[in-house]
Amino acid sequence: SQGHPPSQHALGVCWRDGVGGVVDVKKAVKLLKAAAKNSYPPARTTLGMMLLEGVSQREGGGESGGEEVVVVPKNVHGGIALLEGAVDQGDPDAMTQLGMVYATGMHLEGPQTQQATTNKSRAFSLFQSAVSKGEGHPLAHLFLGSLYEEGDNTLHPRVERNCERALYHYGKAAAQGLREGQYRLGLLYESGKESIAMDTRLAGYWFAQAATQGHPDAQSRLDNLLSSSPPSEAG
Repeated sequence: SQGHPPSQHALGVCWRDGVGGVVDVKKAVKLLKAAAKNSYPPARTTLGMMLLEGVSQREGGGESGGEEVVVVPKNVHGGIALLEGAVDQGDPDAMTQLGMVYATGMHLEGPQTQQATTNKSRAFSLFQSAVSKGEGHPLAHLFLGSLYEEGDNTLHPRVERNCERALYHYGKAAAQGLREGQYRLGLLYESGKESIAMDTRLAGYWFAQAATQGHPDAQSRLDNLLSSSPPSEAG
């Protein structure tokens, strides 16, 4: 992996996630920093998220199982700076992750939380950029679908409620295997919101797809749908 950013990033993620049974966050950070220093966007994104969240690792052994040690202290400004750098390089994962930060305020504390929650317009812009890359990032499609389903007058420009656009974005997320996208798609077909034609067969199909992936509410929704459908439809 010496001097090859994609390999440094891949190996760093393996150490972080314990692929092979051993977690070593320090080795992971060293490799990720080397790749990020070479302006490799995925490394900037991965390291940025680690800084936003902070990372601990259990060290030592014995009967107590060791001590939880902070290896990567939480650094909001540093994490956002790395994500912004990856966004500037066109990385859709960075666009999505940073969009989620600005849309929800997650990983942020104190005054910075308020700053993030009042920057939904920035989040919307980031999600739009993320879905413009190929098939688009599934989480970005999910967030856009939610925005269009409900509408948001606080955005500039404001987002009008548009269930057809919500259906489109949920469909893109569902097609990429995102279970929440599959579940939301099922809900839209089940309810027939606004201009969306009610279709219990499609609703059942997408609930079943989400349930197969362990969505906590999809199976009960599917059971209710089947129990309330005529035998010809339920079959």
